Amino acid sequence: MKVALLVMASLLVMCGGHVNDALDPQARVEQLSGDQLKRLCDWWAAGYGGYGGSVGCDGSDGAADGPVDQASCVSMSLQTEAIYPNCTITVDQFEKCITFRLQFQCVDAPATMPDPCVVYQSPGCSP
Repeated sequence: MKVALLVMASLLVMCGGHVNDALDPQARVEQLSGDQLKRLCDWWAAGYGGYGGSVGCDGSDGAADGPVDQASCVSMSLQTEAIYPNCTITVDQFEKCITFRLQFQCVDAPATMPDPCVVYQSPGCSP
């Protein structure tokens, strides 16, 4: 499982990690349309092996769950936008942070998070 996760995360990075050419990497996630959020959710779920998937580590109880399904992912994104209207995370930052999280799910992460994750976890974007 760990090897598959690292291969998947590496492929996301090697392929640029971008969801779709139709999504501007500099667009703020909270400003995406419903169709654009669907594309972002599809990309996000793919990192977990598809909707309803999770990433676990060999011999560990810890697992990270991806989005359950597209509809709930989009709904959750819209609710988050309403709660955190000043979140400045861009599509590119979101993708890079999710890719980072997938890469380090099963291994020790560096002591310092990359800038995209700092934005993603800032008080303006998450509780």
